[in-house]
Amino acid sequence: MRSVGEGAIDIGIGIVSGYERTEALEVVPYRRDRLVLQRICDDLHKRLKLRIEVSSFEGACRMVEAGVGVGVMPESAARRHAQAMQIGIVALADAWSLRQLHVCVRSLQALPGFAGDLVEDARSA
Repeated sequence: MRSVGEGAIDIGIGIVSGYERTEALEVVPYRRDRLVLQRICDDLHKRLKLRIEVSSFEGACRMVEAGVGVGVMPESAARRHAQAMQIGIVALADAWSLRQLHVCVRSLQALPGFAGDLVEDARSA
């Protein structure tokens, strides 16, 4: 959201948690998504003692598939990668796992036509 407010990008999609400054932005609901736990298909009987950060969902899935640990990611990404990898998906029941994504722009009316069309398509999907 900061990049939109600073003018570095025209459109941002993300979670507005209340900590971001959005007063100068137009924020519209986009869609809901759910976080899921991802694990290797075999039973995990090891205690995990480390934390690893990767730069993509694919990278996280590859780490899980290799048996390095578990991951938490959006259900859509987990399902997409589970089609090609030996990983399982476990639904999370916690309220925090359901997220509302928003599209943020400085001004809907000031967007170029194609960008405005993109926002409208995202809102109606």
